[in-house]
Amino acid sequence: VNTRAMSWAIVIGVFLGLGVLAKYAMLYFVVCTAFAAWRIPSVRVALGGGRAWVASLIAAAIVTPNIIWNVNNGFATARHTASNASLDIGDMFHFDELVEFLGGQAGVLGPIIFFALIWALWRARQKANRTDEDRFLLAYILPPFIFISIIAFVSRANANWAAVAYPAIVVWLTGSLFTTVAGRRWLGGANFVNAAIGIAIAVIITTMPAIANQAKGVRTAHAWEQTAREIA
Repeated sequence: VNTRAMSWAIVIGVFLGLGVLAKYAMLYFVVCTAFAAWRIPSVRVALGGGRAWVASLIAAAIVTPNIIWNVNNGFATARHTASNASLDIGDMFHFDELVEFLGGQAGVLGPIIFFALIWALWRARQKANRTDEDRFLLAYILPPFIFISIIAFVSRANANWAAVAYPAIVVWLTGSLFTTVAGRRWLGGANFVNAAIGIAIAVIITTMPAIANQAKGVRTAHAWEQTAREIA
């Protein structure tokens, strides 16, 4: 936001294109940047001078081979991405799936960090508590969370689908908590709790397979050796 160098537009274009090739969720970057530009004048200035066009054209050039492949193969990867959401117009409004998705964020971020995020979002609702830096990072947090929450409500959503918002969450929450002594204590406690949970899960998986097999993530990872042999 604070630089006007065309070189950074080139960098953004390259990594945006490569990111889309790795995961279509990278397209959230376009939506989030547009949202940031709508809310923050300095972002609009940073995108001006042809810089947004340069980044877009470079990204489009990198992604074009993938688009051509999809056109020639019935949009296979696009259809697969859409099928993951399991949208069914005849069976909508799943409060349980929404609660599971939101609860899953507590598992991914850690319980203390999750509640700290809720606190920070609640505090940021007041304009007096928001700086341009806050608005910028929120632009990369809220759109993915809102969109995926809607998907979870009308169908289902895995907890990791919101991972695209986590880089901004980590920067925003860490910066917010580090401003006070109490915040730094909460952050230290959160890291301790997350480490303890991680160690406990590792111990359970390695020493109690019967219990670990009941976990969805472990259960669905079975049979990869057989799958590899079939592919070979």
